[in-house]
Amino acid sequence: MSPCLVCLGAADADYHPRCARRLFGTSRLPRVEIDQASLSMFGVEMGGRVSLSGVQRKLGLGMDGGTLHVGAGSQRFILKPQIQEFEQVPENEHLTLRLARMVGLATPEHGLMRLRDNSLALLIVRFDRTAAGRRIPMEDFCQLAGLQPGDKYKGSAELCARLLQRYSAEPPVDLARLLRLLLFSWWCGNGDLHLKNLSLLTLTPGEPRLSPCYDLVNTAILYPDDPLALPVAGKHRNFSRQVWHDFAEYGGLAPGVVAFEARRLLKQEAGMLELVARSRLDGARREAYASVMRARRGTLAALT
Repeated sequence: MSPCLVCLGAADADYHPRCARRLFGTSRLPRVEIDQASLSMFGVEMGGRVSLSGVQRKLGLGMDGGTLHVGAGSQRFILKPQIQEFEQVPENEHLTLRLARMVGLATPEHGLMRLRDNSLALLIVRFDRTAAGRRIPMEDFCQLAGLQPGDKYKGSAELCARLLQRYSAEPPVDLARLLRLLLFSWWCGNGDLHLKNLSLLTLTPGEPRLSPCYDLVNTAILYPDDPLALPVAGKHRNFSRQVWHDFAEYGGLAPGVVAFEARRLLKQEAGMLELVARSRLDGARREAYASVMRARRGTLAALT
């Protein structure tokens, strides 16, 4: 038995049938005509922070006749393969997305998959496309703030709050979700929550809402003690109780929301650490991931 490549539960194959259906739309696994060696043939979109630029690759995939192809069809998927500079980034992001889902944050359907050479890559079902391939309107916070993509680290949590107050169809709900995402990102070492990794998605015309989470990676195991990318009350780390209450007040949230969200995360701590231990990261990286969470839990505990 080994962890399912989607849910990380014990399985006697790479996927539980139900998990395969959620990821691929069918329990019959698609053929994959892609491997690490062939990726250089395709144009790739580079993602990630400045210090990761040029190494974190994203490719649009489509399904055609039961085979996944780069750029085929409606491009209903995004593929993130292994990168040479940092090992096991797809496994890291997969785990972080699973943990986010555990604490009630919306995430796209996602899972690991084996390429033709048996290397693992992260496959994500696009939430900005319909099943027929139609684009769903989405704008990231750089666009909403009128900034250039290169300015994605020049914002703040307060700027994000202002954007939600101005553009979200339900500001109080989305502001609480933003608070939870910030607290989660600190706890799980995601130092790459910049303005382009936050977006408003318009599923219903005229009603933009905070999109599902994406590009969640524990960067603190790549860069020791990596801080939050966007400052909260001017701070990237060393967060006091007052910092989070000041942010909540700035966003118009009741002070009790901070304690509620902190308790919500800590309530899942045991299950989250168990999931880290079952993840597809190797032993050293699993321990490093858990160590980040143990070291930072005091920030959350002080809020309850």
